[in-house]
Amino acid sequence: MDSKAIVFFGRSGCGKGTQAQLLTDYLEKKGRDVLYVETGNAFRESIRASISDEALQAALDGNAERRCQVEPVDPDAVGG
Repeated sequence: MDSKAIVFFGRSGCGKGTQAQLLTDYLEKKGRDVLYVETGNAFRESIRASISDEALQAALDGNAERRCQVEPVDPDAVGG
């Protein structure tokens, strides 16, 4: 079976983790092996340690205005 990589991009709090977990559950129920890698918190912490700009800090903390675009995914398109 061919390996595929699916990457979720978006602002903090827009539901990437939720959608990734739903997709993981779906694919595992279909018998697919899934490797879930989450780097968001580690990445934010490394940036947070090196910045002092309040606006960027607020964005990293999720306190900035949130916007995200949600597009439906056809389960068959991801091997379902």
